[in-house]
Amino acid sequence: MNVLSLYRKLYGEKTIEGLKTMCKIPITVKKCGLCRGNALLRYEKMKGYIEGSFFDVYECSSCNATFVDPLKSDEKIYDYIYKQVQIVPGYDRYYRYSEVVKKVNDPLSFLCNSESVYWAVRETLLKYSPRKDSISILEIGSGLGYLTYSLNKAGYKTTRQLKVLRNSLILLNLRNQ
Repeated sequence: MNVLSLYRKLYGEKTIEGLKTMCKIPITVKKCGLCRGNALLRYEKMKGYIEGSFFDVYECSSCNATFVDPLKSDEKIYDYIYKQVQIVPGYDRYYRYSEVVKKVNDPLSFLCNSESVYWAVRETLLKYSPRKDSISILEIGSGLGYLTYSLNKAGYKTTRQLKVLRNSLILLNLRNQ
């Protein structure tokens, strides 16, 4: 259950404005960049990877996507991370995945058994597009490329991977305002 559903269940109010007046705590709402639904603040002032950087985390009540604000990225941090990805906590597993998928017979199943997000990707693809040849998949922000590789090995048509550039993030951030 997402935050908005929980508030509505607790307070019996359907509109955001009604919830704002009924709740004892402030409710911060932004528009989701994916579906334009209402997204509620989940976490405030989370520490970023760069010292002195903070961001807020929102959850969309319509599509359940989560996103951060401000939606900006310093490319230097990713250059730094991926130059030593094997030893950066949290990212070291991505390096391990990129190595293992090349050695197993069914890389997508390996990923699905490793983390639930990959299982969700596979199940969503099976549900909405049971014929693998009926869609073409573009992975944006593909990192080391192991998911695209695994989808390709599973028979899905994948296009080239796309690195998310700072200008793209700025454009999406403007759309969220």
